[in-house]
Amino acid sequence: MHPVSLFVVAFVYTLIHSLVLFAQIVTLNVAINSHNNALLTLLVSNQFMELKSSVFRKFEKDNLFQISCSDMVERFQLMVFLAMISMQNFSDLGWDLGHAWVTRMAVSAVTVWLSETLVDWIKHAFITKFNHIPTDVYQAFHGYLESDIINSSKLRQRPESFMVDAYTIPRRIGFVPLPLSCVVLKMLHQATPWYGGFGAAVSLVLYLAACALKMLLRAHLVRQAVKHHNISHLQGKKTPSKSTLDRFARPMP
Repeated sequence: MHPVSLFVVAFVYTLIHSLVLFAQIVTLNVAINSHNNALLTLLVSNQFMELKSSVFRKFEKDNLFQISCSDMVERFQLMVFLAMISMQNFSDLGWDLGHAWVTRMAVSAVTVWLSETLVDWIKHAFITKFNHIPTDVYQAFHGYLESDIINSSKLRQRPESFMVDAYTIPRRIGFVPLPLSCVVLKMLHQATPWYGGFGAAVSLVLYLAACALKMLLRAHLVRQAVKHHNISHLQGKKTPSKSTLDRFARPMP
């Protein structure tokens, strides 16, 4: 495809995906701030409906790996949603952390997070139990992701492989960061009262801090991956081959 066509397709996709994520944040925000807990109860109970589509079904290890990656992405997005909702509501309250709403917000956020975690635990327990999958498979999944981190760090040494390195891990776990980043920037713009030159300076400092944090997290992940890889090598465990890793590859949404 022509680069212009690719840009248009990517722009339309990012716009639609961002709108979907924004709608999810609005729905969760309404549920948390509603005086009637019926909507929040419905959202929490809807998470348990996820069990219906997972338990008592035949799953292979490849499917379990994809489910685990999907759960990771879902939890991360939920954490970001709760953080953005809290920031937006704090901004509406004038950043008064002593307001009575803070306690109610904390209880609602913990309820949503614990229900999501509990559903995931039960789901994986049923899947591993009824498909006779040993729990050691999660350690193998950990090794697959570690191999991706190590291989992507090696690719960074090649300038022509920069884009391949940038999307190795997101493509593996099925995470698309750009739409979520757009939603976060939109929410931050609404919640922060900084405008003019002061706002531009604060935004620049926050951007540089985010870049530094990203670099530190990446260095930490690479260090831990290499350390665990060396320990596994000393213990005689096999490193996942390229063909094995390719079997768990997920197409980029």
